[in-house]
Amino acid sequence: MPIRIYPTIIDKINWLFVQTNKKLDNTSIAVLSLTGSKLYEQKTGILQAGQMVSFPLDADSLSPGTYLLQLFSGSEMVYKRKISLG
Repeated sequence: MPIRIYPTIIDKINWLFVQTNKKLDNTSIAVLSLTGSKLYEQKTGILQAGQMVSFPLDADSLSPGTYLLQLFSGSEMVYKRKISLG
């Protein structure tokens, strides 16, 4: 599996975990509403192949519902997935 992001249903844990099998530079995660409005963004540096990194998610500032999560390497989106906040 090239990129893993979990959990996809967030209730009490306010962390997202990312693991990839290739090196990614200038990594960031963005959470968007289903209409495309960016609600949250967390940046990190380089993600090495096989490395797992955690992103704090300020879920308390988001209403329960379904959101779109995007993973970027620089300005290129390399992964997207729907997540649910409970």
